[in-house]
Amino acid sequence: MKKTLIAVLIGAIILFAYQALSWMVSPVHKNSMKYSANEQSVLESMSGMQDGMYMMPGRPPGTSESELRDKADEMMGKPWAMVMYHSSMEMNMAKNSLVGL
Repeated sequence: MKKTLIAVLIGAIILFAYQALSWMVSPVHKNSMKYSANEQSVLESMSGMQDGMYMMPGRPPGTSESELRDKADEMMGKPWAMVMYHSSMEMNMAKNSLVGL
């Protein structure tokens, strides 16, 4: 049991170090986040939303499976987005690092 816990801890540290290096040093995630010239207007249009992750177009509450399929068929080939929204910016890398570990 003790050897297993030590192995798990060492594995977690190695994985954490790899992930940290892949985001901070290597070009692996270079194109993961893009810049938008109209970001200010997008952020202003989102003010008042609750913190969370949004899929657009989304599934309104109470939508049946058949309505969802119809909407999916209608949206094929059209733009869509996934947005992670936070109402205030925080630079707390210790919290992010702990969650990552």
